Amino acid sequence: LELRDFEVHTPDSRVVGQLLFNTENGYGDFVNQVEITADFYQTSVSTSDLQAFYEPFGSGQQLEFSTSFKGYMNDFRLTDLDFQGMDRSIIIGDLVVQNLFAAENEVFSLVGQFDELSTNYYDLISLLPDILGPKLPEQLAELGDVRGEGLAVVTNNSVDTDMVLTSDLGRVQVDMMLDNLDIAEEATYRGTIRATNFDVGRLTQVPDL
Repeated sequence: LELRDFEVHTPDSRVVGQLLFNTENGYGDFVNQVEITADFYQTSVSTSDLQAFYEPFGSGQQLEFSTSFKGYMNDFRLTDLDFQGMDRSIIIGDLVVQNLFAAENEVFSLVGQFDELSTNYYDLISLLPDILGPKLPEQLAELGDVRGEGLAVVTNNSVDTDMVLTSDLGRVQVDMMLDNLDIAEEATYRGTIRATNFDVGRLTQVPDL
C-alpha cells in the first residue's frame, strides 16, 4: 500500500507526506509486522489525537515536525528529525524507538543522537504527565530551559546520557546513568558531571553551596 503526497486533517492536526506500507505479513499484528517507510513534512499533530495510539500523552499539546520514518510502529528509526512543540521544546537529530506499544514484559527504549535537544521541566510534564510527572524531581524546574547536544538512552526506568547541557543555572557536561526511576525512593545516579559556572545551590536548594 502506497500513499504519495497525502494530507490528513483533523480539527487539531495536519499530517503531510508520503507513506509506503509493506503488508506481506498481513495486518494481524500491525504494530510489529507491517513495515513502514515514510517522509513527513510541514506536519502538525495534537497530542490529543495521539492519545488514540498512546494513551499516556497529555492533552492539547501541539507538535510540529519533519522527518523520515523507517521500521515498524513498535521498532522504528527517525532520521533528520526537526521537531518543535509544547512551549519551548526543540529536537534536531536521529532517534531509534523500540516497544512504544510494549507488552507488559517488554521495555520501552529510546536512543537519541541529538544535534540539539531543548526543553524544560514543564514541557516534559505536559507531554507525558502520568509517566514523567511522578518521576521527575521538581527541583529540575530550577534549570529553566535546557539546551543539549549528544547521546541519550531512555527506558521505562532509566536514563543514560553523554551530553553537554546549557541551562539557566550554567553549563554541564554529563556522562551519567540514572536508574530505578520507576521507584523514586530507590533511584540511583552514577557517572560524572563537569560543571562550568553552575549554580548547584539553587538546584539543590542549599544556598551555601
